[in-house]
Amino acid sequence: MEILGVYTIIKNMEKLKQLLVTLDIDLFQPKDRQQRNLIQSNLNSWKIVVWSFWLLTLIWLFFYNFSPILDKTSKEYRLPFRAWYPYNTETSLQYELIYLHQFIGITYLTIISINVDTLIAALNMYTGAQLDIICDNVRKFHNSETDTPADANRKLTNCIHHHRELLKFVEFTNNFYNWVIFLQFLVGGVSIGLAVFQLTVVSVDEIQVFMYCWFGNEIEVKVV
Repeated sequence: MEILGVYTIIKNMEKLKQLLVTLDIDLFQPKDRQQRNLIQSNLNSWKIVVWSFWLLTLIWLFFYNFSPILDKTSKEYRLPFRAWYPYNTETSLQYELIYLHQFIGITYLTIISINVDTLIAALNMYTGAQLDIICDNVRKFHNSETDTPADANRKLTNCIHHHRELLKFVEFTNNFYNWVIFLQFLVGGVSIGLAVFQLTVVSVDEIQVFMYCWFGNEIEVKVV
């Protein structure tokens, strides 16, 4: 799953670069302290979810990798996960080398999974933040005491242009990660079903799916 996710991201790397360039244009930047606070609020929510995900995943990773040592089944040459090898793994040197290989492989794939998931959550978070900025601009597009009708018309035009550019950004974002999310929901759903009695594994998988649902729902709420 993680390998497919990385392949999809590498394949769409140009799209990701374009998304980052779009986020850096002046139109998408906060104009005052209030708008910076709006973005910071979204960013803080993202950080809380990401750190929770990291914590749960690292706890799971520790117990998964060291379970043969903790329950002393390493004396029986049990590996972190079952796998078939075309040679005897129940000899001293080969067992340690295979254990190290599995340890590195699981850790590497876990880090990849975390970074892919948090990247997608970050893109959704910034989409929600842009909606907050647009709403704030609409609320303040006309000040009867200081703005002329021409000023109000210019600000309203900028709001419409910002909204159209954001729609393009959202469409580009969906094209970038739609297959990654599809695979994540597919594999995550199967994993949760198979591991229903393994609470640690369920917690990690639920957080993975939760990030997509949470930040996607935030966009839906702000659009409404």
